[in-house]
Amino acid sequence: MATRLALSVLSTTLLVLPGWAGAQVALDPTLPISLDADTSDFDRRQNTVVFTGLRISQGPLQISADRAQASQIDFENAVWDFFDNVNIDLDQSSLLADEARLAFIGYRLDTAVATGNPATFEDPGTASGKPVRGRAGRIEYDVGNGIIRLTEGAWLAEGANEITGATLVYHLLEERVLAEGDGERVRITIQPPTSRETPTP
Repeated sequence: MATRLALSVLSTTLLVLPGWAGAQVALDPTLPISLDADTSDFDRRQNTVVFTGLRISQGPLQISADRAQASQIDFENAVWDFFDNVNIDLDQSSLLADEARLAFIGYRLDTAVATGNPATFEDPGTASGKPVRGRAGRIEYDVGNGIIRLTEGAWLAEGANEITGATLVYHLLEERVLAEGDGERVRITIQPPTSRETPTP
C-alpha cells in the first residue's frame, strides 16, 4: 500500500495571480507551498521527481493530478508536468485538462499550458455577474500579463452568449476577447434577454 507524502516549501516572494476572468488573487508569501502525494520517485541521475496522486496548495491556489513530474520541488525555478485529471483551482475559478505544464520562477507561477480533449476553464465571478466558460484543445495562461489564449477548437461563453474561432485571446483584467480566424470564420452568438431580463423603460 502506498504511503501518502506531505512536503512544505516556504515561499519568500509575493505571488500575485489574476483570476481566470478579471479578479486578482494575492497569495501570502509567508504561506507554505504544500505537496501531498500517494508516492514519489526521485531519479538523481535524471534530476527528476515523479509523483502519483499529487496535490499542491498555497492559499487559494490548488493543483491536483493523477501523476506529475518536476525538475525540482523547491519552486524557485522549476517546470512541472501534470498528467491525467489535472485540476487547477484559483479562488473560485477552475481549469481542467488532460495534461498541463506549469513553470515556476522565483516561487511564482509564471505560465501554464494545458491540453485536453478539450481542456476547459470556468470563472463564476465576472463584472457582469455571469459565469465565463471556455474550452479548447490547448489553453495557454500567461500569469504575469493576465492573458488566456485558447487554440484548437476555441470556444468562449459569457452566460448564453458564445464566440468560437481558431484562436481566442482573453485579457482577464480587462475582460476583453480578441478573436482570430486564422483562415476560419469567427462565429458569435448573442442570446437576446428574456422578457423578465428586459429593463423597464
